[in-house]
Amino acid sequence: MNQDKYRDQYLRWHRGYEKRANTELLRVFKGWAKNIRITGQPNQWIHQMDKQFNEEDLIKAYIRIYSEIGLVHGKRIGLAANMSNKEFNPNFFKEAYEKYIAIYLHKSGMSRIYEIRNSFITFMSDVMTARSLISPDPSTVATWIQKMAGMRKFYRWQALRIARTEATGASNLGGVNAIKDSGYLMDKIWVSAQDGRTRRQPDDLYDHWHMNGKSVGTNEKFKMSSTKGSVDELDFPGDPSGHPANIINCRCTLIYKPRKVGGRLVRQ
Repeated sequence: MNQDKYRDQYLRWHRGYEKRANTELLRVFKGWAKNIRITGQPNQWIHQMDKQFNEEDLIKAYIRIYSEIGLVHGKRIGLAANMSNKEFNPNFFKEAYEKYIAIYLHKSGMSRIYEIRNSFITFMSDVMTARSLISPDPSTVATWIQKMAGMRKFYRWQALRIARTEATGASNLGGVNAIKDSGYLMDKIWVSAQDGRTRRQPDDLYDHWHMNGKSVGTNEKFKMSSTKGSVDELDFPGDPSGHPANIINCRCTLIYKPRKVGGRLVRQ
């Protein structure tokens, strides 16, 4: 499959990944909102929510997102690589990846998880404070937000943006790990969506349009310069360690090319 065909295929897969991530995220956000309890004045509510909204709920959701999407995409990438080198073992990959993902997220994804939780608390505080101007009684405001949480539009676009971002990170992380399990040295090649939504300079801080086709070794990082002169290093598109302006809403992916010497594949 050439790069253009793979891009189209990945974007179709990505829509499914995005939907799966969105389901997990909304379950947490709506669950928090439906069980909210507040007392006192509006300036006290944000602290009460900070105690009630258990970050472990979001951590577990992220582990499910990265495990499930990463495994599906990793198997797709690994089995495709296996057609040529016969080294990829799907069962071994699943076992190793499930052990790896929780450790990876605690190391590389926690700051993002905390930021997303804090953004949701701020959102809730803002909408409830605005509602208190109409109905100042805390129990009335709590009942109102609980009903809002049952509506389809509740935190819909915010959750979708997060889901799109995490679908990219989770799928590409799974793909990179599958290739590392292939037993051979490969190069990873950046594939951007190449449409009107693809970020590019000077309108955006980072340029994904011109990253299309850039290649580095599997264990190397892509180095991307911003319009402000800083350099962001990503292991893959959607890498949680990257700058928010470089990964939010990203739909880029990777393809892989085996390294050869004298016409033969090179083992790791």
